This record gives sequence, structure tokens and C-alpha cells, in this order.
Amino acid sequence: MSISATHLWISWRNVQNVHFEHNKAFILFETTHSLVEDMEKASYNHMYIMNVFLKTVFAFLFFILPFSFAYAGQTDRVKGWAWSENIGWISMNCTNTDYCGTIEYGVTILGDNTTMNGYAWSSNIGWIDFSNATFNSVSGVISGTAQVLAGEDKTTDGWDGIIQLSDTTPFAYNVDVQNNSEAEGWAWGSDVVGWVSFNCSNLNTCGTVDYFVQVEPFYFEFTANGGVTDDDAVVFEENVELQWTTAGATSCTASGGAPTSWATPSSKSAGEPTMATYTVFNIESDTTFVLTCEDAAGREIVRTLPIYVLPPSPRIIMTTDDANIPIGTSTTINWSTRNVAPGSCVASGAWSGSKTDGENQSGSSGNLSNLENYLILTCDSGTPIEYPNPATAQVLVNVEKLTLSLTLESENIPFADPTVLNYVSTYANTCIPSDGAGTTWPGTTIGTVTDQEYSETIYAGSGTSTEALPPGTYQFTLTCNGNSGQQETASALLKIGRNPNFSEQIGNDPDVNEQ
Repeated sequence: MSISATHLWISWRNVQNVHFEHNKAFILFETTHSLVEDMEKASYNHMYIMNVFLKTVFAFLFFILPFSFAYAGQTDRVKGWAWSENIGWISMNCTNTDYCGTIEYGVTILGDNTTMNGYAWSSNIGWIDFSNATFNSVSGVISGTAQVLAGEDKTTDGWDGIIQLSDTTPFAYNVDVQNNSEAEGWAWGSDVVGWVSFNCSNLNTCGTVDYFVQVEPFYFEFTANGGVTDDDAVVFEENVELQWTTAGATSCTASGGAPTSWATPSSKSAGEPTMATYTVFNIESDTTFVLTCEDAAGREIVRTLPIYVLPPSPRIIMTTDDANIPIGTSTTINWSTRNVAPGSCVASGAWSGSKTDGENQSGSSGNLSNLENYLILTCDSGTPIEYPNPATAQVLVNVEKLTLSLTLESENIPFADPTVLNYVSTYANTCIPSDGAGTTWPGTTIGTVTDQEYSETIYAGSGTSTEALPPGTYQFTLTCNGNSGQQETASALLKIGRNPNFSEQIGNDPDVNEQ
């Protein structure tokens, strides 16, 4: 491997070359001067190198390196930067920069609160695997080793790539986490990596070059069943379930989340050993929920959880003051709109014209004369990306229009057979039956009637009714009067056949009859 401690001494502005060997990348630099001067230069130039040059290198390395990454997230409990005299900055999590989403990586402590996992990144020597490290949640000491993947194959140059996180020889050193969650102390990475500082206080550079590795004291995950990203936004006025789990926390306190009742009361379960939940009902807008949990030693972790909510769907609510009105009159139509495009509301159906959008609007239906009148209002969506279709609503206004129907179930019947006469009228004040000569229907008991449905059986010939009709043709007429001078007339024609037993003697021969 063509790499040396001299090459690895950092000058961030003077990249020599990028050398690939055994699917690993080595970025060679010129030597620099004093440690503080190098750190100052690194602090100012690091973002430039990371954001301009290394984005392309990172993307390439991501695909050629033969392992899978632990993806960064809020449960990645190790964040921040460490510093080596020889190899410069070591990033513990992609959240330190803007690479999450492009290349996601991070070092974490698993739910057992002991086992460490994941990868850190050095722009000089590449990926550093922390899966052989452990964390003591009581003492705060991080022990074990981290493995520089570029040094795994030590047969080529004798470098094993191991960074020792604690040891007692030749003298005692370690990395430990204080109550403020900042790691302190040193790790040793042989001649290639050298001493790795986990806190600026080790070299008294805080204030000049501030850095530290932050290690959260216990496991804490705070999430929801929806709405955690824009792409997964919760539907307006739907419910969302907040979920949290800890390992080592003793209490949790809620805040934020306005205007929901999330923080009332503020005391929440610690979510240990089983997941705790809280349902937010009918959420209407984006908001950020905050949950602060602490352990028995008083160490706190604060999690913020933004929840994204879709805008309300376009909606129209319509009502009418009177759904049944006299013919030729009007009624008041009321409507309210939500999330519609301003000036886009148009009436159709039994009314027309542009209508004003907004809450508590009203207008006249206009004079109506049809029996059924559907008044429709359509408005374009105010958020066409989320809701491309317009909103539509309608109300039905019935006009008190006089209607009349008169029917016979059988219009031609044999002698002595019955039939049924039916009539239906709406909005009738009076209805007068007539056969054209009187005020009653022949063969019925109906007199002057009002608005109703009615049926009566009519008998022919020798039927059971005392008013059975003889053979012939009969016209039944009904005239109804309604409001506003309305009048309707309907008729039905009935034919009754001759009596088949009727006979007439012809001549003197009693045996000859005409049927």
C-alpha cells in the first residue's frame, strides 16, 4: 500500500492524488506545520473538501466497498468529530455534514446499551468500523477497537488498521463519556493514524477549534406511524400515533406539538421495556413534537419529531333554507368552501354564474319551477399538486308543483271482472272526480279529495259491488287545483265487455237464438 504517515499529515488544500488499491481508496496529502495550525486550516477547509471534492469520491466508494452500511438515524447515538494529527478529521455520522441521503453512515450503540456498531469516515483513510467496540453505560468508558478497513490486509504493508480505544500499556488511556454526553480522552491507531483525540479539551484548542464526539447515554427512538417525511405526510384531520422506546431512561417529558394536547400532561412513560404510544387525533397542520427523556443519573436526551400534514382537501358544504318551496319562488342557498382556488367557484344545474368562495357564503336560488331542482357548486382545488380534482357539492330543492296521474290496471275487462283505478297527486289542494256529467265517478264512492295516493276497485256487470257497471265505455276524469292557480286534469278510459249469457229470441222457433 503506497501510503505513509508523512503523506497522511494533513494539508487540506493540497490533495496530492487519490490512489486505489484492493478496492480501497487512499487520498494523499502534503505535510503541514504545527498541530493547531493544521487543525485551524482543517476546520476552515474541511467543508470545502467534503462538499466539492469528496462528494464524487464518496459516491464512488460507496458502491465499490464490499460491505453494507448502518444507515444514519436518530438512534445513531454517536455523532460529532474526532481529530488525529496524522489523518485529520474523523466524522462519526453523516449528520455532521449534508451527506445523509447521498451516503448514509454512522456509529451507534445498540439497544443492549453495550454493543457498538456502524462506520465512521476519514477523508484520508476511508471507512472505520466500530463493530468491535463496546460501551459501558455505567462508567461511560468506550473500549475495544475500531478497524480501518483500508488496513485489514496487513500482508501487503504490515499495517493492521486497528485503532485501540483503551489500554493500560505502555500507559493508561481510554475514551470515556461524561454526564454532558461529550466523549473525552484518546485512542491510539499506531504510526499511521497516531493519537486520536475525541475532544478539543485534550489539546486545549476549544475556542480556537471546537470539536468533540457526542455519545448519547442511553438508547432512545422517537418516531410515528406516519408523517415523519414530506413524502409520508398525514392526511388532514387524520390521526397519527407517536411511538417511542428507550433503554436506560427512567422518565420522559413532552413539549411542543402545538396546537395538539401532546404536552398536556407533559409527563410521559419512559417507553421501557415496551414501546410507549400517544395518539394525536384529527391533526390539522405541520407541527414538531419534542420528547425529553433522562436516566437515573440525570442525563438527558432530547428528541424532536416533525410531523408533516397534507393540506386539507378542497371541500364545499352546501345547505338550503327551504328544500320545498312554492312554484315560481326562490330560497336561500348557503355554502362554505375550504382550500379552493380563489375566484374559481361556478354554479350549475338549476342556477348559474360565478360564486364567491370562503366561509359562510349565501345567495338566492332564483325562481324555480321544476319539480326537482339540483343546485350544483364546483370549485377548483387550492392545492392542485396534492388534490388535482375540483370540489363539487349540490343541494336539492323541491318545488311544490302540482302533479297528477290517473291509471287503470286494466283498461279492457270482460263482463263481471273487476279492475283497479289508481290516482296519485302531489301538492293538490282539491281534486274533483267527474265522468263528464256529474261530480262523481260511476261505480265508485269517491267524492272531492285532496293530495293523496288512492286506489279503488271497479266492478263490471254482476260483480259483488252494488254499483257494478254494465257493459259499455266509461271515462274517468280527475281535476286537481294547487297553489298559485295551478290546475291539472287527468283521464282514463274503461271498456267493459257484453254479458256472454245474453240471448234474444228470433222468429217463432224457441230453439233458435242470437247470442
